Amino acid sequence: MIRPLEESSGADLGDMNEAGRQWPRHELMMVLIVILVLAFLRSILYYIGIIIKFFSGFRAPRAEVSIANAALKILRTPSEGFNSSPSSSITQLLRNPKPLPAEHQHQDIESCNTLLSSYISTGYFNSAYQLFMKLRDGNSRARPNIDTYEIYIHGVLVALRAGRTVDVNMVDELLAEMRQRKIPFRTNTENILMEVCGTIGNSWKMRKYYTIFLKEGIKADSLTYEAIFKSVRSTQSSQCFDTFFPLLLEFVGKEAKVVEDTLVNVVIEACRKVSALDKLERFLGALKEKRKNLSVESYGKLISIYGVARKEHRITEIVYEMKKLNVRFNDLLYEGIMEAYLRCNLCDKVEEVYTEVQANKNLPFNINICIIMIRALAKKCDFLRIVSIYKELKNMAERKLNCAIYNILLDSCAKCENYKKMLELFEDMQTSGKNSLLTNEECIEPDNTTYTILIKAMCKTGDINKAVFLYKEMKERGVEITEQIFNLLLDGYIQFNYDFKQAKDIIKDISTLDIKLSYFTYVLLIKLYTKHGQMNKSLAILKEMKVQGIAPGLIPYNTLIQGCIKNKLIESAIELFQEVRGTKLDLDKETYNNLVLSCINSRKLLTGCIILSQAITESITLNTNAYDAILKSLLDNSELTAIQKHEQATTICNYVKLRKIPVNDACYQEVMERLVFVPVPVSEYGPVSYTHLRAHETGRNLVCRLLLEKKKKKKK
Repeated sequence: MIRPLEESSGADLGDMNEAGRQWPRHELMMVLIVILVLAFLRSILYYIGIIIKFFSGFRAPRAEVSIANAALKILRTPSEGFNSSPSSSITQLLRNPKPLPAEHQHQDIESCNTLLSSYISTGYFNSAYQLFMKLRDGNSRARPNIDTYEIYIHGVLVALRAGRTVDVNMVDELLAEMRQRKIPFRTNTENILMEVCGTIGNSWKMRKYYTIFLKEGIKADSLTYEAIFKSVRSTQSSQCFDTFFPLLLEFVGKEAKVVEDTLVNVVIEACRKVSALDKLERFLGALKEKRKNLSVESYGKLISIYGVARKEHRITEIVYEMKKLNVRFNDLLYEGIMEAYLRCNLCDKVEEVYTEVQANKNLPFNINICIIMIRALAKKCDFLRIVSIYKELKNMAERKLNCAIYNILLDSCAKCENYKKMLELFEDMQTSGKNSLLTNEECIEPDNTTYTILIKAMCKTGDINKAVFLYKEMKERGVEITEQIFNLLLDGYIQFNYDFKQAKDIIKDISTLDIKLSYFTYVLLIKLYTKHGQMNKSLAILKEMKVQGIAPGLIPYNTLIQGCIKNKLIESAIELFQEVRGTKLDLDKETYNNLVLSCINSRKLLTGCIILSQAITESITLNTNAYDAILKSLLDNSELTAIQKHEQATTICNYVKLRKIPVNDACYQEVMERLVFVPVPVSEYGPVSYTHLRAHETGRNLVCRLLLEKKKKKKK
């Protein structure tokens, strides 16, 4: 029931007026929010459309028919899976209820091409395949044209790059089908095919397609050669490079109106991959004839290539050419020039470029330029300049100093052999963030490279205790410990003969951390055990190397044989020598010398003579004392037969005379008279061959008695 106006109170009227003022304001805010939300959604949809068009690689033609629009709406519904087949509504759009006029058929295939491109760009490869097969089989009212085939072949390329399994041989079928349907080829078709061949790394197919299109009268363009040499860059195929390089020179010299910078960069990189600097010079000469000016990126690639090849004169020529053409140098180009000069060990040139960089105030700060300068100064051992640059870095870019930069500084100090400053830098590195109260900078944690540099330096100076301390610090901090760390420590123990008990702890850690050992680690373990007389463990490590499939080299065998000789294990040393003879390894002079002397001392004269004969066969000249000892033993020995003494004495004396070895003359003459020139009884020989007799002729007995008798029998 409505009250009369006069019964209403003043308070109620005030509330009504207040409510009337607030309600329109709230409604206005809601309307503004709705407008903003709609505008936001509209912008999102707009950018989604741009992204889809960008990744599709093809511009969707404007078709008047609504098949493409309807199909794309169905395609973008969230209910369809990633590789699902076209939905029933799309299938209905592709059926052939009635034949259409030619202009409508053209519009229809354009719409299908748009749909096919959208399938490929959004990753619906199965759907794209089914749609393409329907167009090929004639099950739709649309007929495929050149765009359809190019879109599908491009889809094969996209699927290959996405890691899908694709039947590439189908491309050959498509080319044959295009010929059958009299669909003309285009240069774009060839370019897509070249990219497909480059992706699968098949240079043979690339040459095949190039020949096919050439016969069809289609000439390759800049994109074709770019695709070809991209393939060369990735596969490093010298054969493919040699095939297409003359064609590229002809294209650049005669056919190309403009040579694109992308093609130039790709060819430069391909020349670097196949190490064809001579062909690179020919390509640059063709570009000069074309009056093609290189880009800054191309100049940078050339400088890098010539830096790796140590062509310092070419680097200087390129820099001079760039300055002559007024090319604008940037910080990255200066960095490449300094790196190239450093590779050529031209530290003075590096310093000149660094001075030029400092004088150019327009360049942004590049910390890599400072790092290259530090490396150049380390080669010159200019430690004071290194420290000054380090101080500049701390003042200019304290927050940019990281572990990698400190590692380079530490390595530079180690190369300059200033180990005190190196340890100071290491302490500064660890406390860099603790003293910064005004910033949130964190402390720089040393990594594996940091500790490797430090431990290597400490082992070089002989401070093994400090190296072990750093190793334990690595374990406490949880830094990754690699095989190189153990190799440095083991080598330090071997060189400076430290306590073997500490070395045992390191060896236990190797087995605890389950590190796969390499050849170098096994060699160091053999050396360490052999040096401390533990030959059983050394021989066990040799067997372990063989079990692990690591071929023992010359160093382990030399070390083990000399260790066995030192520990009077002559039998083991001889067994190792016989094992080496079965390989292609050649023992060194010292090992042969020690083996011969140890065999003589252990009354194994025949074995010593055999070892000496092996050394003579390998043209290894031993020390004079080895020849003196074995000749004297041949005179005094009563265990060998006369023929054995004669054979060994003849071989050794002939070699001594041939090499003019300064042996004891009295002993040598006595051996010649008693063992070499004295005829040996026939009964000592037994049945021997004619070649054997000829091999043992001497100066006094030119022909043996048996040989004379053999000749007499022939005369009879």
